[in-house]
Amino acid sequence: MFNLRVPANWVSRPSSQGLTIGPADAPDASLTIFSATDPNLSRRQMIEASTSYLSTLSSGRIKPAQTARIGGMPAFELVADEPSRKTKLTGVLDGPERYVLISQEPRPARTGANAQLDAAIRSIRSR
Repeated sequence: MFNLRVPANWVSRPSSQGLTIGPADAPDASLTIFSATDPNLSRRQMIEASTSYLSTLSSGRIKPAQTARIGGMPAFELVADEPSRKTKLTGVLDGPERYVLISQEPRPARTGANAQLDAAIRSIRSR
């Protein structure tokens, strides 16, 4: 389980998978969250599966995974850039829990919406 802070003006959006939320005033900016319990899913396996999934969401070139720490937990980030949007996938490993957060940021950047997406991802904390 996890906690995530988002601004009060965010709304949930229809989604076929996961939970999708985003700023009410920026419908082209969103954050989709997936979670699963799988202590056997290694970081490497998670990166491979995430890279494959990201390629179905974006036709942009996917940059190599970057190591990160989010909320004190080991994480990685994958980014795919296109002329019209940036899609960032953040994978977080929290004991047996695995979280994937996918942000879709419009281009040209809407500074406020994009900053809110980044802040929401960075706010994740284990319960």
